[in-house]
Amino acid sequence: MITKLLRNTSIQTKLRIILMIICLAVICIFAAPVIFTDYYNYRNTISHALDTLTQIVGKNSRAALLFGDEPAAQDILASLKTEQNVAYACILDRDDTLFAQYVKAGWEPHAGPVPEMGSGVRFKKNYLTAFHPIVLNDETIGSIYIKYELSEFASRLRHYGALTLFLILVSCGVAFVLSNRLQRIITLPILRLTDIAGAVSQDKNYSLRAAKDSDDEIGILIDGFNEMLGQIQDREHQLKMHRDRLEDLVEQRTQELRAANEELRATRDQLDKIIADSIDCIIVTDSAGVINRANKAFSTMLGFPEEESIGKLISNFIPYRIGEYESTAGERFQVDDTLRKAAHAKITVFLDQKRSVQNWETHLVHKNGMVIPVDINMVVLQDEQQLIGSVAIIRDITERRKAELQIMRQSAVLEAINTVFQEMITCETDEDVARTCLALSEKLTKSRFGWIGELNETGTLDTIALSDPGWDACRIPESDKGRLITDLHLQGLWGSVLKNGASLKTDNPSKHPDSTGVPEGHPPLETFMGVPLFYEDKPFGLIALANKSGGYTEADVRDIETLALPYMEALMRKRTTITLDTERKQLLSIFDSMNAAIYVIDTDSYQLLFVNRYMRETLGIDPEQGTCYEVMMGFAAPCDFCTKKLLAEDPAKTYRWEYYSPALDKHFIVHDRMIKWSDGRSAKFSMSLDITDRKQNEQKIRRFAADLERSNQELNDFAYIASHDLKEPLRGIHNYASFLIEDYGEKLDAEGNRMLTTLTTLSERLETLIEGLLEYSRMGRLDLSFRETDLNALVADVVETLTIRLTELGIDIRIPHPLPTIQCDATRIQEVFRNLITNAMKYNDKNEKWIEIGYEDRPSLQVPVLYVRDNGIGIPQKHQEAIFKIFKRLHAREKFGGGTGAGLPIVKKIIERHLGRIWVESEPDTGTTFYFTLQNAQKTTASEELD
Repeated sequence: MITKLLRNTSIQTKLRIILMIICLAVICIFAAPVIFTDYYNYRNTISHALDTLTQIVGKNSRAALLFGDEPAAQDILASLKTEQNVAYACILDRDDTLFAQYVKAGWEPHAGPVPEMGSGVRFKKNYLTAFHPIVLNDETIGSIYIKYELSEFASRLRHYGALTLFLILVSCGVAFVLSNRLQRIITLPILRLTDIAGAVSQDKNYSLRAAKDSDDEIGILIDGFNEMLGQIQDREHQLKMHRDRLEDLVEQRTQELRAANEELRATRDQLDKIIADSIDCIIVTDSAGVINRANKAFSTMLGFPEEESIGKLISNFIPYRIGEYESTAGERFQVDDTLRKAAHAKITVFLDQKRSVQNWETHLVHKNGMVIPVDINMVVLQDEQQLIGSVAIIRDITERRKAELQIMRQSAVLEAINTVFQEMITCETDEDVARTCLALSEKLTKSRFGWIGELNETGTLDTIALSDPGWDACRIPESDKGRLITDLHLQGLWGSVLKNGASLKTDNPSKHPDSTGVPEGHPPLETFMGVPLFYEDKPFGLIALANKSGGYTEADVRDIETLALPYMEALMRKRTTITLDTERKQLLSIFDSMNAAIYVIDTDSYQLLFVNRYMRETLGIDPEQGTCYEVMMGFAAPCDFCTKKLLAEDPAKTYRWEYYSPALDKHFIVHDRMIKWSDGRSAKFSMSLDITDRKQNEQKIRRFAADLERSNQELNDFAYIASHDLKEPLRGIHNYASFLIEDYGEKLDAEGNRMLTTLTTLSERLETLIEGLLEYSRMGRLDLSFRETDLNALVADVVETLTIRLTELGIDIRIPHPLPTIQCDATRIQEVFRNLITNAMKYNDKNEKWIEIGYEDRPSLQVPVLYVRDNGIGIPQKHQEAIFKIFKRLHAREKFGGGTGAGLPIVKKIIERHLGRIWVESEPDTGTTFYFTLQNAQKTTASEELD
């Protein structure tokens, strides 16, 4: 530092300054130990004195402290007034509560508890403190604290500083006077020599000589200087002769060079145009690697104007800062010291060894801090083996690198998908599959740790995989390594992923609006990425990853989203496999306990794969003895009636057939079906049920059915004949009674006429009853004609026939939506609707009457439920079963238009002939709804038919 300051000063000044510096250094060397020794001794003295004073006062205060005598303690502390530097003192009891204190005038009491709780003396910035416990009989009964100001110590230091400064000033003055006089012995000859050198340099007069005053080193210097001037004078004469010859030669060479320069300029202009228009970056450097030319493509690629590139080393554009860089190709890479030195050394070796560089792939730093992947080709420029510079052609390979990175990422993802499906086959549990997927996700994204969770039935989240680094870093008190966490409420960043059903990434999790922080003991989140998992288009769970260096990219999100689909497929397949295996074992256990012959055979080899306990124990079948036809039938070849070929034609069909075993004298019904065995091969599943008793019962039932059919026919015939034969005498009675009234009515008294009128009425009523009985019996004999029937047209016909009566009664017919088209006997169903609508018309006493006709879909019944609803008088609960009995009436015969009571029984019989049923729902004075179904009726609405 001193050398730089004195470099351009005169020799006289240099000598003066050197002598003064030496003087100052000597004084400081002698003064420093004195000051330091005094400082150290004084520090130890006051420290020891304060410590002794503190202990003495503490001992004197023991009695006052023991007996709680605060005045005595206050007097003891007041004695410290004699110590001018004691600023504050206090005594604390055994609970560290202030017992007594002393405050020097001008000082304020100490506020708050005494901070120095360690025993001993301590130096602070402007004061010294002492703290000691007060001990009595080895028991601490209190403590004493004293603050000692150091103003005296500061005054002492100022005194020594002033003394030292005075000595320095006096010494420097003496040194300056002496150096000013003595330096002339050395400086005067040197100054004269300097004047001679200046004159020679200015006037070019080499005949001048310097005077010599002594034989010391300066005298030797003057002799050498004079000799040099003589040699220069001789050479100047020779140079003048050569200069004249060279001027002629230079003129000739100049003409030749001018012509060569013109040719070179034309070539350079052409080369400049090629370089400027090139789409590749071209730079030209000198022999040291400094850029002296760069084309526009280079400036455009790196974002530096050409003037900023010129004069810089090419190595300045190669990543030099140690750390992580992001490439415009979307890659991230770490530059360490080794990588940096290797890149810079490559250029150095290239220039030193004059070797060309071909297809060197590296990175250059853009002005914005991004790095650009490039391909560099460099050639050296030489002149007679002398390196004069280099030319580098630089090509931006961002798109190529992007394609390569994309292929690498896709390959990594495909490899990960392959691994997931391979692990699905070899893993024993679904948790193993989840852990494999998590490990692959961490590897793909270079994440520090992560986890996979799925939603449970309560809507909270259970973790199914948690990486080991995650457990190692986690110090949550309730966490336990190896145990998965359950019932996590949807909150924070990962909760947002599930709620929104979309991926989320952030490089600053703590500042994200959805962040809720991390639990105590959880490692801090530097970066976070969450990808939702879907199953059957519903949220299933998520893959959560954390702490990737440099943050996550959109490519990371796409990779994990791509991996999520095969992962879910593999997970569900593994769970299905586990479930199927469990169910298979349970099913075989059930088959083993059933009282039926159940077995499974290999359709290729006819080997028995499974035989249940019934076959082993009851039928004595041993599956180890051979094929099914050998063990079960005793045949040497497959059975002629084997269903293997039938099942092969339609593997999804169950083939049902009956078999009689002469050996067992039993009938069996066999159900055969093709299945896949646990190892994947095709097999035939057979279940044989013993139906011997059923066969015997069927014969009995056929006999009973024949007898019942004959009996029913006889009853129907009897009802028909009886009703037909009763009509003839009944008509005779009615006619004769009518004749008597007409011919002899005037001769008979009133009672006689009444009796004849009653007889006529009774005969009419009896005929109506017989007609109803005949119609009821006919319902059991008539064959139904089923066809596709549009109920909309059918109901419209019925309503049209009743229009006059409906208008008279003021009844509104409502059909809320189109009725279905079904298979039925249209004539009989028309009778059903006519009867139900007529009843709804009759039994209604409201001012505003309405009847609603419609249907309801009830999935449990699998057929449409038709209904006729009204707002009439209603039916009490206790009578709702009786109305379907023939000739059963709930009202007087003359009330509500009369009737026989046969209508609803006939309706019920028609519906039962359609394998349906009818029921009623009603409340008195509210209305009635008759519901009925027609079994196996296939429904299509009118709107569907139009479609």
